[in-house]
Amino acid sequence: MTAAPPTLATKRLALRPYVAGDEALLHAIVADPRVYWWREAPGTEAESAAALRALLALGPRGLGWWHVHPLTDEARHLGAILLRPLPNTREVEVGWHFLPQARGHGYATEAGAAAIAYGFETLGLPRIACIVRTDNPRSRAVAGRLRLPRLGMRLHAGKLHDYFILERTEWLAGLRGRSAG
Repeated sequence: MTAAPPTLATKRLALRPYVAGDEALLHAIVADPRVYWWREAPGTEAESAAALRALLALGPRGLGWWHVHPLTDEARHLGAILLRPLPNTREVEVGWHFLPQARGHGYATEAGAAAIAYGFETLGLPRIACIVRTDNPRSRAVAGRLRLPRLGMRLHAGKLHDYFILERTEWLAGLRGRSAG
């Protein structure tokens, strides 16, 4: 068990855990219908505040959401990466929500890979799940680039989703295969 999720870094990005006071960062995602496109209406400030409280409660388990920004500019909000319990399962889910201006640059894949590595290396998770709406080709492509094996479909929040599970042993074998090649 860890005290709170750490800040993670990639070659281009920093992933800083959301903290109290980050309501505006979270709200930029929740209120944008281009990001939370499946909702009937944009999220409210009250929903964003409640969501922030809920995700901060995951911190002692090392889980939560991370504010993703370029290494050189913390004020430039690109989006969010998450590791959180997947409802109605025993799985931990990796997910991503990126602002439209941050799409198409590989940020979701890069941040997702960092979150997966953290989940396996630091938290010792046995597997990481991912669910993606079947009508979301961009996120399905990210899952593919992250080499997340698709197990099938599942109902989540009343909608059909592709269901992916990456086992720690598969992830470790993939790392060995990439370093050997």
